[in-house]
Amino acid sequence: MRQFARSAGAVVSSGIAVAEVSAAFHRKLREGAIERRVLKALQDQFTHGLDTGPWRLAGPTEALLREAQAARSENFDRIYTDDRHVLAAARSFGLQGVDPTLRERRG
Repeated sequence: MRQFARSAGAVVSSGIAVAEVSAAFHRKLREGAIERRVLKALQDQFTHGLDTGPWRLAGPTEALLREAQAARSENFDRIYTDDRHVLAAARSFGLQGVDPTLRERRG
């Protein structure tokens, strides 16, 4: 994913991703999948990626949330995710679902 993001030049994500990623890290802590020190390291790495990486956050304005609800935000024609539910739903919204981790797994 990191290589893909770097090659793209910029990656745009909703600012809501900050809360979603934090929630996912905390869920892993509650499930016992990670320890608190790992949680801290993941949070620090994510913050560093936001501060220095190619990530650009689009503010979650009311208009953006309504556009996202209709899957038309920023006039994108594809969505990159490894979430199988989002990939399965993408076509219903007129989007091409792309799992960027498939390239990494294939080598």
